[in-house]
Amino acid sequence: MPAHSYVVSTMAHNARKQTYRESLGIMERRHQTRSLTNTPTRISYEPLGIISAHIRNFSQNGLFVELDPAKLKLNHTVEIIAESLSYMRAIAPVKAIIVRSTPKGIGLSFLEPCPRLIDTLSSL
Repeated sequence: MPAHSYVVSTMAHNARKQTYRESLGIMERRHQTRSLTNTPTRISYEPLGIISAHIRNFSQNGLFVELDPAKLKLNHTVEIIAESLSYMRAIAPVKAIIVRSTPKGIGLSFLEPCPRLIDTLSSL
């Protein structure tokens, strides 16, 4: 599936999901708006080394990375590393903690603000 089709279908799915959740009286817990992306990256995780992944969405506070989460553990720290110099423009690795795990990937919360990473992802 082309990246554009993925983003459009994901946006439609998310809108339906949010409407359904609101109809049940379930409120969104996130404090920041999520932006969709399909950006390659690498994750450094001490026991496993470097893992290739894709950033699927991001906000000021964290991001969701699509990868096989089988060997990654909640509450462990990882580093997000630039995959492509063309879009990461010499951004230092960003430390984050694993706060969510799903069959499709992991949710990461940044340990420190990283405006340069967010600005770069926003400009893609």
